[in-house]
Amino acid sequence: MNAVERQGKTLIYLMIYPDDYDPQKEYPLVVLLHGVGASMHDLANLTPAMDRQGYIYACPNGPIEIDIGGDIPGFSMVGYSWAPRGGATPEDYAQTESLLEGFFAEVMEEHRVPPGGAILLGFSQGCGMTYRCGLPRPELFAGRAAHLHRPRHL
Repeated sequence: MNAVERQGKTLIYLMIYPDDYDPQKEYPLVVLLHGVGASMHDLANLTPAMDRQGYIYACPNGPIEIDIGGDIPGFSMVGYSWAPRGGATPEDYAQTESLLEGFFAEVMEEHRVPPGGAILLGFSQGCGMTYRCGLPRPELFAGRAAHLHRPRHL
């Protein structure tokens, strides 16, 4: 499989292609939305386990850069989020939905994916975005899968 990082019109993303990818052939698309503090690389590692030949995959970065290094002096690590930390507003979510809508249109047009030829998957915060963006667009996505991660607190 071959991963190519792209700067789209609305979001940075990874496109992952099968080894024998033929740009003249139509492929179903799987879009994977990461959780808070992760990146487009986070779920890309799952793609070989799903199907190595019959699909193309798109993994966008959330639009908001966040520091996930914690309070360790001199240590900084960047992750991405779909909404601001600490109380996102409906306007924040509407803006992110608009960015994702543009991303879906761009990737589906570029790769000739017809309406209903895509599946939307989300993990954790990406789960919420899957519901927000996928449920209102049944004509766009043949299916949606979401996994909400809830950490255990001892």
